[in-house]
Amino acid sequence: MDSGVTKKAVSRRDFFSFCTSLDIKKRQLLGQLSKVIHVPPNVIIFKQGEPSESLYIINKGVVEVFVQNTENNKTQSLGYLSRGDCLGEIGLLTSVPRSASVRSCEECSLQYFSEENFYRLIDQVPSFFHYLSVILAERLQKTSYMAFLNSNCLDLSGNLLNFDLVTVFQTIGHSSKTGELRIRDETSRELGKFSFRAGSPTHAQWAHLHGIHAIWELFLHPELNGTFAFYIDSIPSDEDVIQDKISSTEVLMNALQMRDEFPALAEEVEKYPGVLSAKADVASMDDESLQPVAQAVLDFLKATPAPAMDIHPLMPYSEFHIFKVVSEMAAKGQIG
Repeated sequence: MDSGVTKKAVSRRDFFSFCTSLDIKKRQLLGQLSKVIHVPPNVIIFKQGEPSESLYIINKGVVEVFVQNTENNKTQSLGYLSRGDCLGEIGLLTSVPRSASVRSCEECSLQYFSEENFYRLIDQVPSFFHYLSVILAERLQKTSYMAFLNSNCLDLSGNLLNFDLVTVFQTIGHSSKTGELRIRDETSRELGKFSFRAGSPTHAQWAHLHGIHAIWELFLHPELNGTFAFYIDSIPSDEDVIQDKISSTEVLMNALQMRDEFPALAEEVEKYPGVLSAKADVASMDDESLQPVAQAVLDFLKATPAPAMDIHPLMPYSEFHIFKVVSEMAAKGQIG
């Protein structure tokens, strides 16, 4: 029997959070029964209809899950998965062919379990089966939620312990509904609101951020407690508009990539000691899309030197973008 595995730990959606609940011997066993494989961008990891012979855990990167209609040869995206998500467990447990295809959206690192080792893992770490059961129950609940939203014009709400924000955004995008999503903390205090027109985000506000940066910031911290409510046909205001038309799919793709890179980036920036100040007049970024953010940070530090971790609350950009430009500018000697 496993010991010391709490219900809270097992119920987390992230596989790596589950792993922290295990003792050292069982974590070592996970490594012994698997191997790491690296997948370049835009590679099919497995195809719909193939035999289900393996389980994958995403260590790094983002993948797209999609199905293909054999009659008209059209594909439909079912969504995106990122670090800590499982692939292929349903097929292994039911011994049926793959129900969908999976493609890498960027360079990915995957933990691979063969069918034989998958069942050895279940036998030797029983709490892993409990973990999978929770995952499958959550997916069934999410599928029911998506079907409900697609077939009803009703205001919907839920608890973020049961529905992660990726699922909520994917569901609204697939439904092509117009309305407003509001997110509140456990005390019912409103944290942010996001408007959609025909499933695409049009307005966003989260904490002190507005527009697309508000959406990106929302996804950087997945362990969010609180509730959500989607109000069908709610008319968005003219404030906090997202200037460029962008689909929910594109938003999620970008957000998951940022979330995947963010922990290492934040750890690096946290190491910068003391107060940062400007050492150059003009910022220079390798990625031109970051140039406006970098110049804004540089101008801010010219007027108000500050520790790296104190910059974000005072700037209209997501933590990811602030940390990204701070890291590069520090490396280039533009700040210090």
